[in-house]
Amino acid sequence: MIYVVSITIHIVVVGFEGFAPASAAMAVMVMAFLIALPESTYILSKRIAFGQVVILYVGVVVYGDAAGAAIHPLHVASSTALGALASIIVALLPFPRLASSGVMSLF
Repeated sequence: MIYVVSITIHIVVVGFEGFAPASAAMAVMVMAFLIALPESTYILSKRIAFGQVVILYVGVVVYGDAAGAAIHPLHVASSTALGALASIIVALLPFPRLASSGVMSLF
């Protein structure tokens, strides 16, 4: 979650006025490099991090001061946690196994 901390620090230090689209694109480029750099991280974790970085910076550029310095990163983190919880619940449900066994019985 280094990207949530980095954008929060960027907002506190620079403020919302410093987020022009060009500076946000440069920040996304730097964060994408930092996310892709470690080899030990799973590819799915990197995809989630890339998506969150883009959502964070685009949200700050589009909404500006209306989102707040701490609320916007917390909103993105909580929506990611909700998505992870939903995927775990779906993985635990037995319905896909029943469907796959039904398809296998057809052949």
